[in-house]
Amino acid sequence: MAHGDFVPSHRDAAGRKGIFLPPRLFDGFDFFESVRVKEKEPAFSYGPIFKSYFSRQWPLADRASTFVPYAGSEGYSPVAYLPQAA
Repeated sequence: MAHGDFVPSHRDAAGRKGIFLPPRLFDGFDFFESVRVKEKEPAFSYGPIFKSYFSRQWPLADRASTFVPYAGSEGYSPVAYLPQAA
């Protein structure tokens, strides 16, 4: 929405709607997405996750943007998000 894409228009080869994330933003997204889908231990805590995130050496951002599908939200109406976009 910040880029004026109120109705999803980018699609991958499989026809899924999504967005292109710049390298630095994708690296952070990918880190936390992998944590989100990983099976959690009973004593799981985000403290060590954030410590690992902030102490990590990130690759240089001289790569192309990466396509990330909207993961199921691609069919949502954008109407509810219009006030925040303004």
